[in-house]
Amino acid sequence: MAYKCHPLHGVDPMYSRTHKWGFECSLFTAGQYKRIYDTTMFSSYAYPDCPDDIRYDNVVRHMIMFFIFDDHLETPYGDIGLGVAEADTLMGQINDLFDKLLGKRHVSARDWKPYMLAALALYEDTIAEFNDEQKSRFVRIWKEWTDAMGVQCRNVTQQTQYDSVEQFYKVRDDVIAAKCLYVLLEYAHNLYVPEAEWTNPRFQLYLKHSTRAVVCANDLYSLDKELMDCGGRVERVFNGVAILSRVASIPLDEAIKRVAAMMKEAEEGILELTEEIAGAEWASADTKEFVKRGQYIVSGNWYVSTILDRYHKFLEPHMFD
Repeated sequence: MAYKCHPLHGVDPMYSRTHKWGFECSLFTAGQYKRIYDTTMFSSYAYPDCPDDIRYDNVVRHMIMFFIFDDHLETPYGDIGLGVAEADTLMGQINDLFDKLLGKRHVSARDWKPYMLAALALYEDTIAEFNDEQKSRFVRIWKEWTDAMGVQCRNVTQQTQYDSVEQFYKVRDDVIAAKCLYVLLEYAHNLYVPEAEWTNPRFQLYLKHSTRAVVCANDLYSLDKELMDCGGRVERVFNGVAILSRVASIPLDEAIKRVAAMMKEAEEGILELTEEIAGAEWASADTKEFVKRGQYIVSGNWYVSTILDRYHKFLEPHMFD
């Protein structure tokens, strides 16, 4: 699959302004936020043809927010740091945020962290461009992501043992937030995939292959970093390669080969389904455009995963300052 970068990637004043917003709301030190800085490449390669500057800026901010939450959840210096009670508190606030977005009830945001308030403002700005069906989809898929983060935190802390790789991927596929990226594809390109088409089994298979390809690429290229962060303790690594190695009782090298083969199979499935859906009578013009542009999420994620410092450098002592 081909990949390319959005022409506004790294261009000021937008980038400096956006990172100033991200840094100030994150509650991280400058050294800690540096780990997030280059993750904006994911947005630039996932939506390289986003035609609207404001929407492009917002998908960049979404990427920053994904990793702010990620680092508060997983790193020793984060607000949660894999603490189950702390994670439950944050997940409760996020569920309140979703209710607030949909106008279900009054929710006081008085005691929310700055990054929670920033997320609320960003999400409101995004769904203002959606119809009611898309708004419900946004909240549903974001909730799957945040719920999965809570499960991941609990599983890692309690050192949950998985009986199969598929059991692991039921959580991992949601934690990676790939489905969120596909909802943002509608936003970035002002598309509308009707719910009847979104739930079509062939479209769902396309999303499943796409999510798995994204997960496999991230797991393959972040494995060394995750092992170093955990002091080489494989049982502490929430990564498909490490899980496969343990479940199948095979060396890490063999697990890497199998996950790479899994990624290739998923990519082949994406290409086949893109062609199939392009000719399907049930698919609208926006749905056909969606699956074509969705390939950039997979190819861009692969490329960025190969070069991103975040996936290749372990936590440094100054980050705890």
